[in-house]
Amino acid sequence: MKHILEVLKDKNFKVVKGSEKFDYSTMLIDGLRTLFEDKNGNKVIYGLNEYKKPPTLCYPRPNIRLKRFKANSTETEVIDNLYDDAMNHCLKNEDNEYIFKAMFDKSICFEYDLTKNP
Repeated sequence: MKHILEVLKDKNFKVVKGSEKFDYSTMLIDGLRTLFEDKNGNKVIYGLNEYKKPPTLCYPRPNIRLKRFKANSTETEVIDNLYDDAMNHCLKNEDNEYIFKAMFDKSICFEYDLTKNP
């Protein structure tokens, strides 16, 4: 399966000059994200988003609903695409070509229930 950055390259997204960061670090000046743009002006941001989380797709994100247990609890919560945990789960479990399509087609929604037994 191709990484989402490979999909962007295949779709002719180019790194915007001045944002050529692939060593994502809060210790580097502007080391937080990389901006990609296609010839039609569509923009995609990849990099660091939430504290203590790995680099991920920041914008635009597909619609995601993920049901999980709250930390150290038996209570459940539903999180959406605003959370890196939901985005990273989607990137790990879905085909990145389909994720790319869903980034621009808001009728697509990825739904996960992590409270069910496998």
